[in-house]
Amino acid sequence: HQNVLRPSELIYYGFVMANEDRVRSLLEKHGVRVNLSGHSHIQHTATDGVLTDYQTGSLTVYPLHYAILTVWPDRAKTYETREIDVCREEAKERMTEMTRRQVGDTLQDLEIPEEAREAMLDLACRVNLATFAGESVEAFYGEDAWKLWETYGQTTFWYLYMKSTRKDR
Repeated sequence: HQNVLRPSELIYYGFVMANEDRVRSLLEKHGVRVNLSGHSHIQHTATDGVLTDYQTGSLTVYPLHYAILTVWPDRAKTYETREIDVCREEAKERMTEMTRRQVGDTLQDLEIPEEAREAMLDLACRVNLATFAGESVEAFYGEDAWKLWETYGQTTFWYLYMKSTRKDR
């Protein structure tokens, strides 16, 4: 259930096995090449040497992912994600509202012009949705809203979280 490989250097405590090095060593010793996990609910693939850790999203969290792993006789593999359509927009709205609330709480004590705060909230929501969907977030970091995060939000968890999503994507 828990990840063996870290999805990022920020988001791993409580999601990655506490004895990750020992587990990785045992998996390697016994020729295990794939680990399936999902505790983080973030769609992410991490590879370290021959071990691939497929971290699959959840049917309870936007974008309502599940995965199909096919392993062929020659040990080649394909990994595909699929999404269910039932309640997908509702799940997206719930995740956006939750993110806006959490980020808004983070930003409330900072002196930020209201227009800048709204742009920052919007960007955080879009980055979070893309991260959970396993989509690239690189384009977001060229936006003016990211510059606002660099100006006003560098001391916050959400800034560090969004910055960490650029790695290994």
